[in-house]
Amino acid sequence: MRCFFLVLASLLPAAGTAHADSVIYPVAGHFDAAEGTIEYWQRLDVKPDPSGAEGVGYFIFFQVLKPGEGNPRIRWSYQTVWNTNHFHFFFSSLGLISGSLAANPYVVTAEDTAGPLKGESGTNRYPRIPRLKAGDWHHIAITWKGLPQSTVTAYFDGEVAIPPVLLHAPLWEGMDGFVFQLDSNPYRDAHTLDELRVSSVARTQEEIRQSIAAVRARADRNTLLLEHFEELRETGGKWQTVPEVCTLGLDQLGGIIHRTNMVELVEGRSGKGMRFLRHYK
Repeated sequence: MRCFFLVLASLLPAAGTAHADSVIYPVAGHFDAAEGTIEYWQRLDVKPDPSGAEGVGYFIFFQVLKPGEGNPRIRWSYQTVWNTNHFHFFFSSLGLISGSLAANPYVVTAEDTAGPLKGESGTNRYPRIPRLKAGDWHHIAITWKGLPQSTVTAYFDGEVAIPPVLLHAPLWEGMDGFVFQLDSNPYRDAHTLDELRVSSVARTQEEIRQSIAAVRARADRNTLLLEHFEELRETGGKWQTVPEVCTLGLDQLGGIIHRTNMVELVEGRSGKGMRFLRHYK
């Protein structure tokens, strides 16, 4: 059994472990290494700054970490500081090969107006997507399938943003315990998330498009976590989220919020959403 915890957190230090600034979900009894999907709606609440001067040129949306390791095994982020024309989603990952951690090549997208980029060729071209704009909602889905090596696919608003890519360093090897965290920007109240669903299957493009059409995420037999971010509740002196589905079956209602000034509920994509507040106050 592979246990995992979903962590909504501020930007973590190099040690890569959860700390008092996080909101921790004890979610499913295991995170299915064979296949799965992480999907959600996202909205940037600040204009991306390609210069990096405002400190909001780099947005980490989620990471998968094994406690005690210095770097995340998986990170999904949006990078704006290469230059004014190159805005990229990044899927970076590490895996065990012969007992040692090895990095997979970055899996990335480029802005749809970008010209030829470094590392591209006529047969190897980064997928293009529109530049993110403040205030716009977009649906993101990441799927994986296969053991010991996984094929990863990313969807942007129901379209394939990153076609299936085989990662040579296995994503889940040696991951008997780990955390999955959604991160805030350290310098600005930068983004809002809504309708988070974690599944034990690699959702098809048609299923992802159905999620988009419905707007509000729906539970089925493959749903491990479903969070609408509609409510925060105080129980036993701790503030918690109230997910619709949280399959671990503990007494906790949902995500435990250790610092209430790290998140707030605001107008979301469907009802309310969770806005992630800046780390440095």
